[in-house]
Amino acid sequence: MEVEWRSPANLLRQRPDEPRAQPLHSVATVKLELPERLQAAVLDELVSRVQALDAEEAIEVDASKVERVDTAGLQLLLVLQRRPHVSLECSPAITAAARTLGLEL
Repeated sequence: MEVEWRSPANLLRQRPDEPRAQPLHSVATVKLELPERLQAAVLDELVSRVQALDAEEAIEVDASKVERVDTAGLQLLLVLQRRPHVSLECSPAITAAARTLGLEL
């Protein structure tokens, strides 16, 4: 393989046969710490926060302290799980509730 040296000035000029360089993106990380009760009554604020995020922002969801969850709370977690760049840490209560409904988080 032959390597061609190019001066910095020539690096700015792209030859037509070269693939275009992709811009570098830094993905911002948003941390969401969920309350002990993840139920419909508290979801409005969480849904608003999630809807305000850019689709490319990474989300770290800490649901490790959730002790009670209803189906609306599980739906929110399922929606979050479908977004790109989401890490989800579930409590045993969430895992058990999801299994009861035949879901896997």
